[in-house]
Amino acid sequence: MIKIRTTGYRSKSLIADVSLGIFDGLDNALWCYAFATVIFAGALAPFLPLLVVILLCGWALLGLFVAITSEKPLHIVSLDEQAVVILASIAALMVGYMGEGAATSAGLSTMLMVMALSALAVAGFFWVIGHYRLTRLLELMPYPVICGFMAGIGWLLLEAGVGVAVDRPISELGAALSDPNNISRLLLIVAGAIFLLIAITKLMRAWALPAASLLLVIIFYGVAAFQGLGKQQLIDAGWLFDIPVDTGGALGLLSGLSLSQVDTSFVLSVVPQILTIAFLALLTQSMSLSALMASGSQDLDTSSEDRTDSV
Repeated sequence: MIKIRTTGYRSKSLIADVSLGIFDGLDNALWCYAFATVIFAGALAPFLPLLVVILLCGWALLGLFVAITSEKPLHIVSLDEQAVVILASIAALMVGYMGEGAATSAGLSTMLMVMALSALAVAGFFWVIGHYRLTRLLELMPYPVICGFMAGIGWLLLEAGVGVAVDRPISELGAALSDPNNISRLLLIVAGAIFLLIAITKLMRAWALPAASLLLVIIFYGVAAFQGLGKQQLIDAGWLFDIPVDTGGALGLLSGLSLSQVDTSFVLSVVPQILTIAFLALLTQSMSLSALMASGSQDLDTSSEDRTDSV
């Protein structure tokens, strides 16, 4: 049962609330698009609009739930990049497993089933840990193990970024760099990353990341217009995604989905990855709650928090 809080944070300025909401929303919207391009890259790019819509709606529902039920002075709701990179690796495995079938409604049905099961697994793990009050066991996780997980996630993020840039796995980076366009894209990615890092570390404001990201978008299209490059030319050169427009829109892609099209054998083969997503979500939750307790004077019932998060 959801209990809606009637007391909690009250800001001194409505303008401050609105500004924070706008920039936090813009920030997460940009992340949704970035995460969608990581998961549905390559052969799955035609389904990119649908995944953007799914991620935006999921983030909005999560943010709304937290906003109306949280009693803490401040909450930040965002998507889990650890789950994103693992889902991206699952998508790559599916493309290799299903071949050309991955770019059909069967591939989309299978991938959405994997994402749905991942969400259910996370909810199930949270409920079990919270219901049986096992959160203290997570705090016994050795520090080197946590570092290993984080390093592995960092590598997956790097691999996904390089894959999106050169449209090849990182193992083929040497061959990909023989194309001057790939070198240009990688250099621009590194330059953009450095620019964003400087922006958020120097400005340290809620609007720093979304504003810097939008500035990069404006610069990109400004340079393209200055050089006289049209949309089709940018697509042909690999600077923009080639997304078909004859699919009936993002939600039109759902019309051909069916449970009968789900490749059950593939879904069963990636159960370890799904369980890994759930475990990493628990680990992240444990570290976040520990940080909250360390920064404030109020203690938290971590088991209750996990049980509530399972909703």
